[in-house]
Amino acid sequence: MTKKLSIKKKQGGIAPTIFYDSYRKVGSDLIDRNAFNGDTVQVIIMEYLNPDEWVPLRSVRQLSEPRVQAQLLEIINTFIFEMNLKNVADFVGNTGPHLFMNEISNEIKVVDYGLFKVSTNPNHDFLMMVKEVQDVLIRWPSDHVMECYRKIMDLSEEVTDEECKGLFLYQGRLFLEAKHRKTQKRSRSRTRGMDSASLRPQTRYSLRSMKRIKRGGKSKLKQKRNKKRKSKRKSKRK
Repeated sequence: MTKKLSIKKKQGGIAPTIFYDSYRKVGSDLIDRNAFNGDTVQVIIMEYLNPDEWVPLRSVRQLSEPRVQAQLLEIINTFIFEMNLKNVADFVGNTGPHLFMNEISNEIKVVDYGLFKVSTNPNHDFLMMVKEVQDVLIRWPSDHVMECYRKIMDLSEEVTDEECKGLFLYQGRLFLEAKHRKTQKRSRSRTRGMDSASLRPQTRYSLRSMKRIKRGGKSKLKQKRNKKRKSKRKSKRK
């Protein structure tokens, strides 16, 4: 329970809000005295997902909607790349629904974090979680679709088959590739910024040097020294 709760607290808006979490000693005034008489238990008060507003997401029709798929990709991205957590065994919910959508706000929340683990291979884990949704969309994939899965999950292999491109798993790959392109672009921008910053002092020095050259190439201190030397030479001649 403690592990599940700590994960839920990390998820922010993705998980139902936790209003109260504390260990309390339960007195003997409860009806079921045999179970809680004097024991210390963990009391949790969580956000109530009213079934009149929150509907489970596990049907093909629901999970095929583009807006739902776009939200799920963002949620999976948050789990893998921000929270370093994965659930490649039961993300959608086999024994019961784990994804719920509010029919008014279209917000999606995730429940039951018992099978979440630390992500050790982010790219692979991201696609595997997307495949969890894909497996609901196509319960019994053909050999051709299975080959599509293999090609899509191999990021080094180009996908040209139009049927493969129509799969949600392929949309997940496009999302992942776009994410990496943005990361690489930001990295190159930072590198260029560091390079230009390291050159600035040299540029300022070279500009000052050019100004001195235009003035005659000598500083005022050197000019004073030269005047003193000339005056000493004249005094010796006399």
